[in-house]
Order: sequence, then structure tokens, then C-alpha cells
Amino acid sequence: MADSEKMIEKYKAQGYSDYQLEEIRLGLDEGLDVSQYARIDYLAIQMRQIRFGLEEKLDVSWYAGRNFDWFQMEEIRIGLEKGLDVSCYAKEKYSYEVMREIRKGLEDGIELERFAAAGAEFLRELHKAVKDKQNILPYIKAGYDPEQLAEIRHALNNGCKIDQYLNTSYRGIAIREIWKGLKNGVDVSIYAKPEYSWMQMREIRLGLKHRVDVSVYAKELYSWEQMREIRIGMQNKIDISKYKSMVHSAADMRKIRKRMEKELIDAEAEYELERKQHDHGIDRINAAQYNEVKRAVESIADTQIVRVVISEDKKKAFWYIEPDTVSLTKEAIESELKRNGVVAGIDRALIDEIASGGRRGEVVTIAERELPVKGADGYYEFLFDTIKPDEELDFENISWYTKTHRGQPLAIYHAAKPGKPGHLVDGTEIPAGSGKDIPVLRGEGFTLLGDKKTYIAEIDGCVAIRNKSLFVERLLVLSGDNAVTEDIDFNGCIYIKSDVHTRVRIHATGDIAVDGSVSGASLSCMGSIFIRGGVHGDGEASITSVEYVIGKYFENVTIEACDIISNYYMKCVIKASDSIKAYSKICGGVVYAGKKIETVDIGNRNGAFTKVTLGNVRQQNVQHKFRQDMEEIDKQIRLLNEALDGMKKRFEPEVRNTMPLFLKLENAIFTKETEKKSLISNMTEVTRQQQQLNNAVLRIKGMMHDGTYVEINDGKLDNVPLSNVELVNRNHSIDVIQHK
Repeated sequence: MADSEKMIEKYKAQGYSDYQLEEIRLGLDEGLDVSQYARIDYLAIQMRQIRFGLEEKLDVSWYAGRNFDWFQMEEIRIGLEKGLDVSCYAKEKYSYEVMREIRKGLEDGIELERFAAAGAEFLRELHKAVKDKQNILPYIKAGYDPEQLAEIRHALNNGCKIDQYLNTSYRGIAIREIWKGLKNGVDVSIYAKPEYSWMQMREIRLGLKHRVDVSVYAKELYSWEQMREIRIGMQNKIDISKYKSMVHSAADMRKIRKRMEKELIDAEAEYELERKQHDHGIDRINAAQYNEVKRAVESIADTQIVRVVISEDKKKAFWYIEPDTVSLTKEAIESELKRNGVVAGIDRALIDEIASGGRRGEVVTIAERELPVKGADGYYEFLFDTIKPDEELDFENISWYTKTHRGQPLAIYHAAKPGKPGHLVDGTEIPAGSGKDIPVLRGEGFTLLGDKKTYIAEIDGCVAIRNKSLFVERLLVLSGDNAVTEDIDFNGCIYIKSDVHTRVRIHATGDIAVDGSVSGASLSCMGSIFIRGGVHGDGEASITSVEYVIGKYFENVTIEACDIISNYYMKCVIKASDSIKAYSKICGGVVYAGKKIETVDIGNRNGAFTKVTLGNVRQQNVQHKFRQDMEEIDKQIRLLNEALDGMKKRFEPEVRNTMPLFLKLENAIFTKETEKKSLISNMTEVTRQQQQLNNAVLRIKGMMHDGTYVEINDGKLDNVPLSNVELVNRNHSIDVIQHK
């Protein structure tokens, strides 16, 4: 029998469980000194943490042989793996949650041990606040709990002046509704009141955001569900007076609202169909209708020379006059119509024709209902120019920035217009749907005036629209006399009127614009980067932005952004989460886009190697990591359940239910099950995002030359000259669609 098997048999004879024996066996297989964890009083999951440490050649004495539970061991082990000074938290008095927060702080160079007594949740908020360069100590001293501190921190990060609205009686989630309202530019004083629950606050905030008259439902006696039904009804322009009474439950309100909305949608669809029919002349009286109306006309006493019939639905009125009747005046015809109840939708041209002696002996449509006209939707009038990246850009003449100064109007909101009602032929009014208002603008650096329509700048700087939000940011302007040769880090936007030299690093929290060219420099920002001239990378330049990167040309440069636009790219390394557009060509280098690449040519006649990748290039790696993480969590849950089952067998319920170890095991299983759910949720979101990339497309208007390698998801195409094509992945291979 092998030595390892003899040792296993020895431990088995001493009463070690199967899971404990498995950890010992795994250690022996790796040649580890298992004596450091082969203790019968260790749970298998504790053994596992020590084994992991020995495999990484860590100093496991920091947590082996001491009274640490498995979670504490894990935190110390991770700290050792990362080369941290674990002495500041490897203490039995600290829970694993406190250990974790101190460890994460150390990873970011933040010392949190002196605040350890406050607990893990306070440490977590302090850590995040220090990283965000925010001081939350005054709020801690004022008595705000961690949930509240988290929302105060978010408010500070979003530049919201929230102090005057704070109250320690608010839940954290209520504070969230207040800072979200401030960020949306609404009057939060309307709902920042302790008598409202956070859910009522939310409904009032959403109503303000969508420009409805919240005074209708901003009443404490309404439940938040009732508020919601009234708010949605007002947003959708239906008559809420039919259900807003408090005697209606939220469920009843919802039923009434849904019915009214369906009626409105059905009516608008019907009206639209009737308009189309009218425009094509197909709603006039047909043969079947003619015969039906003719019978109705004939049923009227022969003594009447003029006979008027109104359809049952009152949408049309028909006229018949005897063939040999003398002429009638227009006034007489109108009087006859009025006497028969026809007062709206009258065909005046037809009256003129009848008055002139025409249409005798015919059944004619003398009046039709007037269809309602829906009101126009609200819209914003922006008082500054904006770049439209979806159009071909003129790099020579485009203006990157619109400067603004404090108090300058930026945008005016034009409210939705009411509709024009229609009428049946008897004058009954047909209500018209009103246009819909759109939400107030989000963003920073501006104020919404009391008229709730006019937006003005709060500061001097520049203005831009990003992600449907309005931003006014500080602007640093560097003159065009000399090229930039020093590093810049600026809180706002940067406008450089000259060139940028090699090895210069420029960072901005807003946008960066360069009038000249860039040579071997590094530019990064949280907005977009515009370069009027090109970029000569020399293998050193990197351009990184959260949104757009736009430049005249890019040569031998690394670029990362959401969307990238240029005339051409030469020997670049490019990563675009959404799209890449080349007005001329992509030649050489490695190019990736998540959703779309559009270009004229790819590669060149000399066969320059050009690798083009789109879609889910990392899907297998993500799924493999997910499977690994799931296997480890499942393993830990099995080990914890094994230990829990062992205690259930050894101790009666009244005994074990008071034992700290038993309670720890129960809590640990709950924690791991929660981690598993979170992992599954995260993977579901990743899968959803990956599915969006499954329809990635490469459009080539010109030539794809030899030397071009294309990979779309799991499909590959290599060295195939093509022209004027669209490439997509279908059924795990690249499909070539030829354009005419």
C-alpha cells in the first residue's frame, strides 16, 4: 500500500469524515505538509483554506492552528496572496466581514483598522468615500447609519447639494429618492418630507420628472400604488378624474386605467386607419352601403322631396333629392340638414353642387365625422450646436465646443400641445389625445428656471449633450502658440489649440479636443476625444475615452472607446465596445468592435495582415470562469452542509441551537447560497449583454484584400478577397451577403 494511502487509512481510523479525508488526500497528492491542517477538530472547509494557502506557498501560520473560522481564514489567505500586511486584521476579535473591509482598504492603500470597532458596513462606506475623495465623517458623527451614508455618498459624487434636505429619520432609500430628484433638476422640497414613505417619494419624483401636476396625488393618504396609477394615467394623458378618488383601491385604479388606455389606443388606431382610407378614397359609400341607404331613403315618405339618413354610428349622413326637384339655395340645404340633426363634417363643396342643380336622384354622402387630431409631443430646443457623429464629419471645419457663460440660456422646453377634438355628424365631440411631455433634462452644471422650461448655465465653460443628458463643464483652453509638452489632469473639458508632443499624458473628467495633431502621447477622459489633426502613434500613443474617439486619422496607435470614427486607421490596436467607422480604410493592426464595423476598404494590395474581430470573442472564457466559480461555491456549500449534518446527528436541537458553531454554519450556508444567487444573476446579465453582440456586422463598401483575417463570434474567415459585402455570423459560420 502506498504511503499516502496508509496515511489516509490512519486518519480514517481516527474518525475523520469523508470530506476531511478528501482534503488530506488532495494535499498529499500535491506533496503538501498536511500535518498543518490534518486536525480532526477542523471542519473540511477550514482544511480547504489551509490547503489552498500551502499550494500557493503562503505563510499559513497566520491562520492555521488558531481559532479562526473558514471565512476569516479565507480573508487572511487572500491578503497573503496579494502581499498585504495581514497583521493589522488577522485577529480573532474581528469578524470576517470586518477583515474583508480592512483587506480591501489595504489593497487601495487605505488604512481602516482604527475604525474597525464601527463595524464592517461603516468600514465599507468609509473605504468608498476615501476612494471618491469625499468626507463622510460629519455624517457619521451626526448619527447616519451605513445605508444612509451610502446614499449620501452617492449624492456627493453626483454633485447634489443635499444637506438641507437630510434627516436621520429617513431610510437610506428615501435619501436616494432625494438625490435622484436633485440630479434630475426637480423641486425635491415637494416630497422631501418625513410623512412620505420612500415609495411615495419615488412616485412624486417620477411625476415631477415627467412634468405632471403632482399636486393631484401628492397626498399622504394615497398609498404609493394609488399614486403610481394616477401618475401613469396623467403621463399617458387619460382622464384620471374617472378613477383618482381615494375610494378606489390601487388594483381598481389599475383596471380602470388599463381599460381607458386600451380604449385610447384602439381609438387612435381606428382613426389612423380611417385617415388612410379617406386619403385613398376607399371610405366612400360602396355598392352594399348604397343599396342599404337607398332602401332607407325610399322608406321615408314620398311626399318629402329631400330625404336625409344618418348612419347608426353617426359617422356619416346621406342625402337624396328627387330628380325633377327645382334648385335649392345653400341656406335651404343647410337648414334641411340641421332639421335632420346633421351639424358637423358637412361637405360644403357638395352643397354648392346640389344648389347648382347637380346630383339629382343620387344618394350622396353629405357629411362625415371629423376625426380628432392628436396633439404634438413636447420637445427641446437646444440653443447651441451639437456634433452629429452619425453624419460624415468635416474634420477641417467642425467646431468641437460651444462655449457658454454663467446665466446663458442653453435649452428651452416646448410643452406638449393638446389635440384638436373631432365630431360625429350630429355634433357629438370626439376627444383628442394630447401630445406627451418628455422628462426634464438630466446632467450637471445648469439650472432649470421657475418656468420649468428654460435651462441656463450655472458656470462658465462649455456645453454638450451626452447620453441624452445636458452637461456644462469647466473648460481649460490652451492657446495655439506652442505645442503641449507637459502632463495635464483637469476636472472638466480641455481644448488644445496646438499639437500634443510625445510622452505627454492628458486626462480630463469631461471631453478633450485637439486642433492640431498628436504624436506618441496618451489621452484619456470620461467623455469623448476629438482630434482635428491625426495621431502619429509611433507605437506609444494611446487614446482612451468612455464615449467617442473621433480623429482625422490614426497611425500606429492604441484606441479604446465606445464608438470610434476616422478617415483611416493604419497599424492600430483598436477596441470599441460598440462601433468603428472608417470613411476610407482599415489597414494593418488588430481591430475589435462589439456591434458594428463600417469601412470602405480593409487591408491593402500588398496583403498587410489585418485582424478584424466582432461580437462575443470572450464568451467561452466568461462561461469557463463562471463554471469554476460555481463549482467552488457548490463545493463549499457541500462542506458546510456536511459539518451541519454532523452536528445535527451529535446534538439534540435544544443543545445545538445555542452553539455558536452551529449558528455560524447556518449563517455561512445562507451567505454562500446568496453568493450563488448573485453569481447566477451576474452571469444572466453578462449573457444578456453577449446576446446583444450576437448580431455583430462588418460592412465593406469597397475591397477586403488578401491578408485580412475576420472573426465574428465563433465564425472565421481568412484571406478571402471580397468587395461590397456585409459579413455576419449565422449558424456558427460567417455568412457573406453581397450588395448590388
